[in-house]
Amino acid sequence: MDSRMYPQGLGGIKSKEIGNTWVLYDKKGNVIATFDGDNRTIVIPSGSSITGAGGDGAAWATDSAVVFSGSGSMTWTGVTVTQNRYVQIGKTMFHAFKLGPYTVGGTPAIDLRMTIPNSKVANGNCDFVLNALENSVFIPAIQGFVQSGQNFLSFRKGPGTTWGNFSNGFMSATAVYEVQ
Repeated sequence: MDSRMYPQGLGGIKSKEIGNTWVLYDKKGNVIATFDGDNRTIVIPSGSSITGAGGDGAAWATDSAVVFSGSGSMTWTGVTVTQNRYVQIGKTMFHAFKLGPYTVGGTPAIDLRMTIPNSKVANGNCDFVLNALENSVFIPAIQGFVQSGQNFLSFRKGPGTTWGNFSNGFMSATAVYEVQ
């Protein structure tokens, strides 16, 4: 590698500026990351990882302003939030949550809803795997999803199946979806 084109950086990392893009290389000349100032993006090659200053990966945040509701006149109340953490990298939201116990009441309807963290809005449709218990009994074939333009996650028991009134419900998932 020509040190005149790739000036020596800290710890043997070399860099090169091309227009408003800054490229970091390791000692072997492999690209570590590309920083594009015009488009405000950072590109990291496949097989690489991001580690925060604490050494434990990208910083996860907790959303304490989450709102729980039901579609129609259904209510979702008394929700104990064991975990509601997320990290957003670019437009991709990684969201992990554990809820329960909680109570569902009112007029039975199709959707239970939980707001997307940090007041974000979905930028596409996406399904995810969800585990749930109703009256401490496992619910098979439950579906979690986000829809483009919505600011909440939806949870359904199955095609055309409504949630009934119950207490002692539990739910958990790790969802990955795109936000605006």
